[in-house]
Amino acid sequence: MIEWAQHLNKDGQPLSRGFNHRANKEKLALCLRGILEGIEIEGLKDREIVFLQAWLDSVDALQKDGDLLDLADFVRDILQDGEIEPEERKELAQMVADILEYSDIFADSIDAFTNQLIGFCKGIAADDYISDKEVHELRKMLHTAVGDDFQWPASELAARLDIILADGVITDDERAELLTVVKGVTGARFTDTGLAEGFAVTAFCDPMPELPIDGLTVCFTGKCLTASRQKLHEDAQSRGAIVKRSVSSKLQVLVTGELASRDWVYTSHGRKIEQAIQLKRDGHSLALVSEQSWVDWLSR
Repeated sequence: MIEWAQHLNKDGQPLSRGFNHRANKEKLALCLRGILEGIEIEGLKDREIVFLQAWLDSVDALQKDGDLLDLADFVRDILQDGEIEPEERKELAQMVADILEYSDIFADSIDAFTNQLIGFCKGIAADDYISDKEVHELRKMLHTAVGDDFQWPASELAARLDIILADGVITDDERAELLTVVKGVTGARFTDTGLAEGFAVTAFCDPMPELPIDGLTVCFTGKCLTASRQKLHEDAQSRGAIVKRSVSSKLQVLVTGELASRDWVYTSHGRKIEQAIQLKRDGHSLALVSEQSWVDWLSR
């Protein structure tokens, strides 16, 4: 039997940058396709072009792809003088359209669709505003691709959109709420941090329940900000908690790390969150809490 743990670092991430390279490249390519679809809905705005450059610079797994190299180089050239000319914007829009039209990577499964959906959400949130047209395009994407066969996070987004669009009017409060949900689902914090890949999912986190730590069953997922995941494991165990490596009906708390790893796009981190949300829907008393909520609770 292969001991996969020996190939992971203290945060549970691959030690080798080539680990599962092909699968990660496909995930990132699907995410990029979604980003491009999202940012072109209302035309390419300055902030979206800057976001695109930041994202391309953050994902070296795609840098050997010819189309992506051309796109990244052109975006850098556009931004070099600090101004985006109308002709440059038009040429970039055409390049984006060509990549979308001729790309041979499509979301032909639920998992692949989820990667593309996350990218799409990053794209529409890149300028920190979601327009009416973007709201309707997001809903159309969800229902056209998977009908009613939703799983997390598509299920949560679809439910919010159905509520928002029930009366045919999108209020400013509803728009702001949807933007918060989209940011939470995708880790999109570009306008806040300048990073194209930022904080992990927190939109659906619960308050830390008032339970005794002795005998508490807890599982950690994602990359942690306050300490390594191993350190959080040890601290929890030293106080009497039982640390689990997977999500099950016996789990009481799932703690999600505050940082998104470069490989987060619908990997095991997302799987555990999906499983936790499904268990909650099925009536199990399982709390999905943020790393910060967990640390604050322990320090009281």
